[in-house]
Amino acid sequence: MPRRLYKGIYLAAIVPALASSQLFANLDGAATSNTKSFTEQLIVSQALSSSCLDAVNSTVTLSYCNANQTSQLWSYNAAAQQLVNKASGQCVSKHKNQLKLFRCNNSDEQNWSLDNDSFSQNRWAFDVNAKNNTVIIYPAHGGSNQRWLVPSQAKSYIKQHNLPAANYPLKLEDSTAIELDVKKDLINRLTPLNQAFPYPRDVSEFPGAVKDSTPRISKTVSIDRHYYEMDIPSIITRKHWTSTGLYAAAGDIINIDVLTDDLAKTDSLFAIINVHTDVLSAGSGNVKKTGEIRRYPNVSSKTLLKPGSNKLRSQYGGQVIIYSASPVNTSIDIAISNVVEAPHFKLGRDSNADWSAIQSKPAPWGVLEGNGVYLDLPKSALEQISDPEALLSTFDQGLDMIHYLAGFDNNTSKGPHQKPTIKERFVDDVQITAGFAHANYPIMTSPGWELHSVEKVQQQGWGNWHELGHNYQQFCLWSRPFGSESTNNIYSLFVQEKLNAQSRIQNEKRYSKAIKKLASNDFDFVKDAGAWDKLVFIMQIKHAFPDLGWDVFRQLNRRFRELNKRQQDLVCATDAASFDITFELLSEITQYDLTQHFKAWKVPVSEQSYAKVASMKLPSPTLDISAINPEPKSGRNVQRIAK
Repeated sequence: MPRRLYKGIYLAAIVPALASSQLFANLDGAATSNTKSFTEQLIVSQALSSSCLDAVNSTVTLSYCNANQTSQLWSYNAAAQQLVNKASGQCVSKHKNQLKLFRCNNSDEQNWSLDNDSFSQNRWAFDVNAKNNTVIIYPAHGGSNQRWLVPSQAKSYIKQHNLPAANYPLKLEDSTAIELDVKKDLINRLTPLNQAFPYPRDVSEFPGAVKDSTPRISKTVSIDRHYYEMDIPSIITRKHWTSTGLYAAAGDIINIDVLTDDLAKTDSLFAIINVHTDVLSAGSGNVKKTGEIRRYPNVSSKTLLKPGSNKLRSQYGGQVIIYSASPVNTSIDIAISNVVEAPHFKLGRDSNADWSAIQSKPAPWGVLEGNGVYLDLPKSALEQISDPEALLSTFDQGLDMIHYLAGFDNNTSKGPHQKPTIKERFVDDVQITAGFAHANYPIMTSPGWELHSVEKVQQQGWGNWHELGHNYQQFCLWSRPFGSESTNNIYSLFVQEKLNAQSRIQNEKRYSKAIKKLASNDFDFVKDAGAWDKLVFIMQIKHAFPDLGWDVFRQLNRRFRELNKRQQDLVCATDAASFDITFELLSEITQYDLTQHFKAWKVPVSEQSYAKVASMKLPSPTLDISAINPEPKSGRNVQRIAK
């Protein structure tokens, strides 16, 4: 999962419902003899389709799509393989890992091939960096964050391949049908609101149809735009999404009236329709694994809101979410009309006695909202829930434990340990890009995950705490070098223990397996330690110091956050720096020289770091920490160091 967290493989792809015919007046572009060539077109990211290539101060970047800005209009000469910006008349050039504009000169740095919707040269491609929504140069892999859609080319492709509407699931070998649907999606999104969709979608299977006879309502919601989100290197960034309890039916034009004239209050305010933000493609891991795409590839949309009336529609429909992309110390009232009521249970506001009436709301999807989490579920799952209070309380309890282990303070005091206030969000889906579930915002889950089952969450909730753990890892500071799929499971084990569930790592005899592997003379931590082995290495330290116990990890997370920005950047620069500082900090926290444990596991700590800890004059442990095995019937007595 590391690449997801830095490069955004699991992208929260969101697309604007742009309605102005003037905005896309040049949809077809100029006719050319070479179908790859085009003139004065937007170049839209397939993964973040609200974003288009733009040029700002000679740097190619991403901006919210607007064809009235000449800096976002591009022409491509397939013969010369040059991409020219209309505003500047300059060509896109590869400059280190960036895209820059320079005077066109036919140099190799300005030669870009356009194949499979990807601009590339010498195995390097235009790539969306979802961490900060920029475009960079990255080794070509063909994923959705390296694919770009040109409206005129999309229309040409659709015209060339005149096939009937696709029926999902689509087999992977039906590549033309898959491509057609991606391009039809784009053209639908660019169609003015006063025109019908050229390519109507059948949403009866997913996300679900709303009957014409279902009452449409109006509702005013108050959105609190104030929130706090931590800002340290490589931490997953949560998004401030507020559920409205409303659903936009597919094809309906809804109105969102932002009830203020104050531009400051509406800065970076968006409406999202549909929380299923994974963008599927032929290259998605789960698509390749199953050999099919099971729903429309991109069903979510995002629209920038302005004061007053905002009209928008979705070709798929979905829950209406208000997204504050930046914190504003204010609340704002928003009136939403021509929408359908959706099930929305909010812990503290609603009780189990209200649940039957809430369940009966007509939308095909709804949400349970706790103090710290949202659970977005289809009607079929909502109907299986009998005790929403217990379900949400269990998720909230688990998240509170994770916040504790991550080292956050419970109060609202400022400082490095201020707890994030954004609620986590789990979204059920019929197919996601990769894995049974994956972290980020929102956390996406596959069929069979059973978010609705309180019994499963309480007794078999490892996966939920695993994914939430990813969202609180300090990746480049220490979590990634010691195992991206290991250090998140510290949280899983902690919550399991507190919920009185059985320890998975002990039941699966991971300690015995790791200790056996460790006995090999040529064992190497970096090359040979798997995810479970690295977790054993970490947990052995916890077991060795019962007076500290889990607080070892709470303190470690706090120590890293207390480093200043320059220190954090230095740690993140190399894994070697992380290995050193983690060894030093853990020795300080335990007040023991942990050299023997790190050397037994062949962790690549530098001699300078070993010398630094030696200079602290800390005692050595009285036992071999690397031999600790707490498994039942392991044949070993679990020795611990008592202070």
